[in-house]
Amino acid sequence: MSTTELEFYRRGKVRDLYTTPNNELLLVHSDRLSSFDRKICDVTGKGHILTEMTTFWFNATRDIVPNHYLKSFENYILAKKCTVIPIEFVVRGYITGNTKTSLWTNYNISRNYCGIYFPEGLVKNQKLSEPVITPTTKGETDEPLSMQEILDRGVLNKEQLDYISRSVLELFSFGTEIARKSGYILVDTKYEFGFDSEGNILLIDEVHTCDSSRYWKLDSYQGRFNNADEPEKLDKDQIRDYVRSAISDPYNDQIPVIPDTVKVQVLSTYSKLYTDLSGIELETLVTYDDADTNLEHLQGVYNSIKYTETRRRVIVIIAGSTSDEAHVLKIKREFGRQFNIGIHIHYCSAHKNTKQLLEILDYYNDNYNTKMVYITVAGRSNALSGVVACNTNRPVIACPPFKDKDDMMVNINSSLQCPSKTPVMVILEPNNVYLSVMRMFNM
Repeated sequence: MSTTELEFYRRGKVRDLYTTPNNELLLVHSDRLSSFDRKICDVTGKGHILTEMTTFWFNATRDIVPNHYLKSFENYILAKKCTVIPIEFVVRGYITGNTKTSLWTNYNISRNYCGIYFPEGLVKNQKLSEPVITPTTKGETDEPLSMQEILDRGVLNKEQLDYISRSVLELFSFGTEIARKSGYILVDTKYEFGFDSEGNILLIDEVHTCDSSRYWKLDSYQGRFNNADEPEKLDKDQIRDYVRSAISDPYNDQIPVIPDTVKVQVLSTYSKLYTDLSGIELETLVTYDDADTNLEHLQGVYNSIKYTETRRRVIVIIAGSTSDEAHVLKIKREFGRQFNIGIHIHYCSAHKNTKQLLEILDYYNDNYNTKMVYITVAGRSNALSGVVACNTNRPVIACPPFKDKDDMMVNINSSLQCPSKTPVMVILEPNNVYLSVMRMFNM
């Protein structure tokens, strides 16, 4: 019998995969960087950053579509093993790129790409009127496909394809908004899916990382576009551009040695983008080593992840109205750099959308076993806090927004005077909310 429970499954472009006895996968994020259908170089520390970024996005998007993520540690992710759907669903908000499958490259060949007809007169880096889905096959080389071709080949049926199409557009919209608030543009990205053992479709692989997505700086985009200059890029396009400038055919010519200065620039970009999007700053950066593929070493990593309760804590902030967004973000910023805390935000009125509020609470009651605290943001007639407290067994903290001290004195009583058996704590200062939650989590 093998001395390890793990077995090698397959080697991807940037990840090595191992199976576990429990129908799981241990994904090892290497420092390899790929493009033009092959490995370009190693960027030391990249794998760890991408693991953390993937962990952040998987936790942040669970309410949009379920995913295969279970736990993570350093540059390792433990996930449900799925039967991979051999399609990469690429969503694009802008026309750009310089690879064989990029929209700009193909627009210069034909106005029809992946079954979508694009209008005349588009220029490079221009924003599209609406995001589009341009699928490709998943393999050593990427082949563009139309939605109809996916159906004709029997890869998915119409119901499955419609579900994935809706999901990727919602994911892209969510990612776009997070990026915008952080000062970036999510230009395009890819999503991958698989079937779990019960036939459910799960989001897999990675989400909104620098490897799978293009990001540009928001504040300089329009001026550069107006001057026909390239946007400020925050992804592996920096290395793509270097390769393009050094050789004529990056798909077939020998790849040049990438200077350390370019690698450092890419790593710094990845790290800053992750911190800005997630609010989490990595204190240490774990590098990938060939020894990490030793089965005995990986077995130790697996045991550590398997037998250790996930360190992830969750805060759910529910506000009665989007007009309270500034106060919500003030609370969120207090937790911004806590590695172990995931923050989910919902806007839902207890008075006007009671059914929707109960559905939100049911979702967390049914799907989350981690330590959790609800923070409610509502003033005036605060029914929100009471409804939440009566429909969950998790702690509820009301942190109502106030314009000034007079407004506070008028409206605070609706938060303080909850009925009996309705345990709501009222804390007025976001920083005190933060300190209280940290004590609840023993952190």
